[in-house]
Amino acid sequence: LLARDRPSKHLADERSRQRRAYDDDESLTREILHGYYAHTVALDDCIGRIRASLSELGIARDTILVFSSDHGDMLGSHRMGSKQNPLEESIRVPLLVEYPRSVPAGRRTDALCAPIDIMPTLLSLAGLSCPAVDGKDLAAAAVGGVADQQDAVPIMKMLPGGNPYTLNALTPWRGVRTKRHTYVHLEDYGPWLLFDNQEDPWQLENLIDKPEHRGLRDRLDERMRELMAEAGDPGTTAAVQAYLDERRKRAGGG
Repeated sequence: LLARDRPSKHLADERSRQRRAYDDDESLTREILHGYYAHTVALDDCIGRIRASLSELGIARDTILVFSSDHGDMLGSHRMGSKQNPLEESIRVPLLVEYPRSVPAGRRTDALCAPIDIMPTLLSLAGLSCPAVDGKDLAAAAVGGVADQQDAVPIMKMLPGGNPYTLNALTPWRGVRTKRHTYVHLEDYGPWLLFDNQEDPWQLENLIDKPEHRGLRDRLDERMRELMAEAGDPGTTAAVQAYLDERRKRAGGG
């Protein structure tokens, strides 16, 4: 019992500490940021060692090296912490691809990419066929071609709980990110956030209730629901939980 209690208490203490940091304690926020940046420097050193080894082995030109992440972190932005937040600090992740054989050095693209697009893109760059998957092949954008393979990507927090709820009181939501806009629908509430990321890159002005943006809001809501249907997202926490429970039963998990 004591062994189980210690991690739980530690986790509760850490969450309380983070809440204090993001609420009003600048010194704690800076301490958390220092740790994050220290990890970033260490990781950068490790990537440098990998690249050096590839060069020493003479295989750098024929190796696809990818640097990415599964999510970002608020790190005090908007007085929030953790992930699963529809704001840019949480949903935007790095995606760097080094492949001297095909990808021009220093090339940038504004192509929209979701994590599920990485596998078909890498297989395409390697000249390999891809099985039927949900992701899209964005190799053309990587090598210098068109960057409009998709006009929007879905973003979501599908289930309640976790740090995003504990720290930020975030309940499940669905949304869509286009090249210019972010739209988010909060479950059990309705349209929640609408940002023009071109005019308002820090997302300080929520346009969701502005009459002049009603048409845009409706169009993005419709696009969001199209992407949800395409992904088989049932759209409610209860439905998602029922689906997970059913899968667990089939797998023999009780």
